[in-house]
Amino acid sequence: MCCIVSDRNLPKLEYIDSIGDETEVHYYLAIDVGASSRYFDLELVHDFVWVSLEDVDSTLTHSNLKKFWNDIKFDVMEVFCEKNT
Repeated sequence: MCCIVSDRNLPKLEYIDSIGDETEVHYYLAIDVGASSRYFDLELVHDFVWVSLEDVDSTLTHSNLKKFWNDIKFDVMEVFCEKNT
């Protein structure tokens, strides 16, 4: 389970997926607060990996996600630096 830590608006990511559907993804800044017992429909569940901010760019595999990260990384770092001070 995670907790949203900022009301800062991040840009949405829009793309055409591998079967030709228009896809719109909204992102939020959040931190892990432990396991959840909540049930989610399998179609809503996606694998993700928690990594340090320094490792995000090298972990991403798609060029559109790397560009998106480079567009938002300073905002993300600013929020998390504020939370840690």
